Amino acid sequence: MGTGDWRGKLREGIFVVVFLACSSGAGGFDLVSLKNGQVVLDSQATESEIYAAEEFQRLFHEASGARLPIVETPEPGGIPVFIGPGRALTESSLHGGMDREFGYDELRIVIAERGVAITGARPRGVLYGVYTFLEDYLGVRFLTETMTHVPKLPPTKIVKKEDRTYKPPLEYRYYLKPEVINDPAFMARRRQNGRDRPIPAKMGGTAPRQVFLHNNFGFHDGGGMEIHPEYQTLSMGKRRSMHPCLSHPDVQRMVWKRIEENLPTRSSGTLIPLAQNDANHPCDCPRCLVVRREGDTPETLAERYSPEIIRTRFGRDVPLGMGHWDYGHRSGPSSVSIISFVNHLAEKLVKVRPDIRIGTMAYSMSMMPPHKTRVHENVVVQFATYHACVLHGYNDPDCRINRNTGKYMEGWNEVCDHLVMWYYDHNHHDMLSVVPNLRLQAASIQFFVANSAKGIFTQGTARNNGFSDLRAYWITALHWNPDQDSEALIREFLDLYYGPEPAVLIRQWLDLVHDGVDSDRHTNIGYQPWHLGLDPELGETGIRLFEQAMAKAENDEIRERIEKVSITAWRLSCEPLIWNATWGPVTAEARKVPLETVTFPLTEDEKETQHGIYQRLIELCEKHGVREYAEGQLIEKLTTRVMGYLGVAEDAK
Repeated sequence: MGTGDWRGKLREGIFVVVFLACSSGAGGFDLVSLKNGQVVLDSQATESEIYAAEEFQRLFHEASGARLPIVETPEPGGIPVFIGPGRALTESSLHGGMDREFGYDELRIVIAERGVAITGARPRGVLYGVYTFLEDYLGVRFLTETMTHVPKLPPTKIVKKEDRTYKPPLEYRYYLKPEVINDPAFMARRRQNGRDRPIPAKMGGTAPRQVFLHNNFGFHDGGGMEIHPEYQTLSMGKRRSMHPCLSHPDVQRMVWKRIEENLPTRSSGTLIPLAQNDANHPCDCPRCLVVRREGDTPETLAERYSPEIIRTRFGRDVPLGMGHWDYGHRSGPSSVSIISFVNHLAEKLVKVRPDIRIGTMAYSMSMMPPHKTRVHENVVVQFATYHACVLHGYNDPDCRINRNTGKYMEGWNEVCDHLVMWYYDHNHHDMLSVVPNLRLQAASIQFFVANSAKGIFTQGTARNNGFSDLRAYWITALHWNPDQDSEALIREFLDLYYGPEPAVLIRQWLDLVHDGVDSDRHTNIGYQPWHLGLDPELGETGIRLFEQAMAKAENDEIRERIEKVSITAWRLSCEPLIWNATWGPVTAEARKVPLETVTFPLTEDEKETQHGIYQRLIELCEKHGVREYAEGQLIEKLTTRVMGYLGVAEDAK
C-alpha cells in the first residue's frame, strides 16, 4: 500500500483498522483480478442491500470495464464480493465476527486472501460500506448530483488483507441544501440520512427526524389566553402572548391532552417537538421563578449568577445586548422552566409510549443550560448556534461571543444525553458572497462531537448561491467524519470539478476573502461584506482571478462552473451600491440619523460604474439560476431597490 493510499484511508476516517497481514506480499490481491469475480447478494437481502450491490456493479464497471454478475452463490475460481449478510457469507472464510451487533450506521469491510465482504448495520450500513470501498480503493468521488469522478482502475493496484469498521460520531446528518436534498441518490452517496421528505428505502430510508421548528411548546388553547391571561408568560411586569407559562398546571394538562390524543397516529421512533416561539421574554411569574431557582434560595442564586461567577463559568461578563441575557444572573436560566416542563411530559410519555421522544430547543433565551436539572433521557435538546460568532471557533479565547457560546454547549453536555446541533452555513442577509468559514467548519463540528452531539442539522443557502457545489461536497463529508482533513477536501473538490490550473486561482480567491476578514470583527449569520472589512477593491481582484481561471478551463462546461462562482466577486465589487440601496436606509431609520452618515459617498461617475458592475452581476445570476440574494428575498426585489436608489427605471436597467 502506497503512502497516498494510507493518507486516503485516514482522510476517510477509518477509526478501527486491524491488519491481518503486514508484509507487502502477505495476502490480498490486485483489484484488476476482481474483474473475474462476482457480487454475492443473499436472496433475503433488503432493498438497500440490493441497491448497494447494484451501485457496486455499476461503478466498478465504469472503473474497470467489467460488469460483475450479481449471484446468490459464488462460483469457484472467482473473487467474491459479498454485499451484506447472508448464507453464502456465513459459509465463507470471511464470516468471522460478522454476526455481532453493529452500531448506528456502522459499516465493516473485510478484505481476505481472495475475497471482500462489505456489511454493516441495517438499513444503511451496507450501502455506506460500498461507498466507502469505492472511494478508498477505487478513488471514486461523488462530487455533485450530476458529476461522479470515477478513475480508470490501475492495473497494479493491490489491496492487502484487513478488517476495518467505522461508526459515524453523528447519527443524524442533514444538510439543508437543494444541491444535496433534491436528489436522494446523491444524499445516500454523501451519507446524509435526514430530510423533510422521505428518502426511498432502497437508499437507506430516512432517519427518525431530530430537527424541528418553533411551535409554542405545543400549546393550542383555542383562544383561552384571552379568557385566562394567567396562561401567558409574565415578563417585565406584563402578561405577554409570545409564550405560555410552562409551570401553570392547566398549560401542562392541555399540552399533555393534545399529545395523548395524537399518540395512536405516531409511529415508533418519532419525536414530539415542544419548542419555544422565535421570541424572548420567558415567564417571570412567582411559580416559574421557583422552578428556575432549582431548589436554591434567592441569595444563593444571586451569588451563583453574580458577575464574577458568570465570568468564571462562562468565560466573560454577564452577556448584554439581547433580550434574554439578563435573566440568568437574576433568577436562574430560563431553560430550567423549559426542561422541567418537557421532563414532566416525558415522564408521562415514557410510561405509555417509551418508543417516542420529546424534543425541545436551546435557543436565544434558553441557550444558558440549567445548573442542576438534568434532561430526561427521553428528551432531545436541539441547540441552535444562531447567536454564535461565525468568524471564530467556539474555543477561541479572543472571541467574547464564542467563549460564552462554547461554555453553554459544554454545560448542556453535562445535563443532556441527546444533543442535536442546529448549525448555520450561510449569511441570511447576503447569499451572493463567500461565507468566510471554510477554516472553521471542521473544528466547529469536532467541538460539537466532543460535547456529545448525536446529530447535526446544517442550514445552507438557496440553490446555486455562493460556492454551493463545493459546500454540498465538503459539508456532507465533515458530517460523516469531522476528523477528515478539511483543507484536503477543498483542494480535492476544486481540482476535480474545475481542473488543476483553474483550481489554483479559485483557491487564491477563497484565501483572499478569508485573509481579508478583520480578525477583531464579530458577527452572527446576518452581515454585509464591509462589516467584516471586505472592500470592493478585493472584489475587483477576484473578477480578474476568475477571468484568468476561465481562460485556463479545459472546456465550456468547466467555464460555466467557474463563471457561476465568479458571482461572489462581482457581488463584492458593488457593495457600496447594494448597501446604499438596501441596508443604508434601514440603518439610518433605526438609529435616527441622517442617511449620509451611514452610507458610502458615491459621485455620479462612481454610481455609473457601480451600476455597470451590478448589471453584470444580475446577468450572471439570471444565467446561472441564482434567484435569492437574501433569505426569502428574490433578486428582483434587490433590483427594485437598487434602481430606485439610482433613479433608473427598471425597464431601462
